Amino acid sequence: MNTEQMYAFLAVYETQSFSAASRQLIKSQSAVTQLIKSLETELNAPLFLRHVRPITPTQAARTFYPYAHEVMRMINEGIQAVQKKEPGKKPFILAYRVTAGNILSKYLMIIPPEKLPQIENLSIPDYTVTNHWEENKLYFIREQVIQSKNIAFVPASESLIYAKLPKGSELSRKEGISLADLCDRTVVLPDKAIATSVGTSLLDLFLTRPEIHVVRLKDTSSTDLLVLRKGYIAFCTEEFIENKPGIVNVPFTGLPPVQYGFASLTEFTPPMKDFINRFRQWLKSQAL
Repeated sequence: MNTEQMYAFLAVYETQSFSAASRQLIKSQSAVTQLIKSLETELNAPLFLRHVRPITPTQAARTFYPYAHEVMRMINEGIQAVQKKEPGKKPFILAYRVTAGNILSKYLMIIPPEKLPQIENLSIPDYTVTNHWEENKLYFIREQVIQSKNIAFVPASESLIYAKLPKGSELSRKEGISLADLCDRTVVLPDKAIATSVGTSLLDLFLTRPEIHVVRLKDTSSTDLLVLRKGYIAFCTEEFIENKPGIVNVPFTGLPPVQYGFASLTEFTPPMKDFINRFRQWLKSQAL
């Protein structure tokens, strides 16, 4: 039994939803499901009734919940106590995904490492596939973040979701695209994007509308080709808009703006807060 399983159990129990728990934990829904299944195997008891909505905890889950909650509370308090007694420890590790157009990447490129003495290491994992979140790390999250007891979050900026459309099409001349505009049309979502909370939100939204046809791609490089040749509709956030021949980006009004910001498993330390404030000031100066 490990902390990952415990976090997953608490999230599903408290939200009564695997999809909501996956967004809260910044994990794919399949990863959360596997964690619950492995915990059920160890406990030799089912924890949730999955065939009802909302998902209902079993008696075993209700019995286990207060113990799991107390264990995780004690672990978090113990980690914080140890960290406070280690004055020589570096303040924090910065973790973020490296992708084209990443705002944080642009900011770090203009700052020499010696100007960031409060950061032990610039870590660049894809947090959607890491085994677990770690203490003393500051994560830059570029998605819709669900507030939870286990994650502290402070926003830095936000972005609209845009629909990528073939230039000259009927929808490309509109100021905004709504769900109604997608009726009897085909939307495309790469599998990798679906693993993120934004991609999952889009997929969940479209699956409730049978009149919208969804295509999931394993090869993300063919997305633009499908937009141009077949008139499919793809999606991206504001920072990933590229000026490509034949493609127009129109705001999609079906979901709220995507929040960009910083998250941590613990309260933000003074060095973390200082870094966040400097980054937000830079964003303001760049009008981003």
